[in-house]
Amino acid sequence: MNDRIGIEKQSQPGPVARKEATGVFEQIEAFEQIEGNIIANMARNSARTQVRAREHTLKGLLRMGRRQLRRYFKK
Repeated sequence: MNDRIGIEKQSQPGPVARKEATGVFEQIEAFEQIEGNIIANMARNSARTQVRAREHTLKGLLRMGRRQLRRYFKK
């Protein structure tokens, strides 16, 4: 998320504007920030790394068959 800090700092309203902002606008801003975080996380964790992480667990390795294990450890 460090690469997004600059963008987020720019979108921060000043002290006066912050007082005048209604709850709706604050909610929208919060949702946009959450959405951005989700997108950033999705980009960071591609499908392949998620599968790999699941396979790295001992349980995942134990569930695999012998042929699957051979193919996995070749990589």
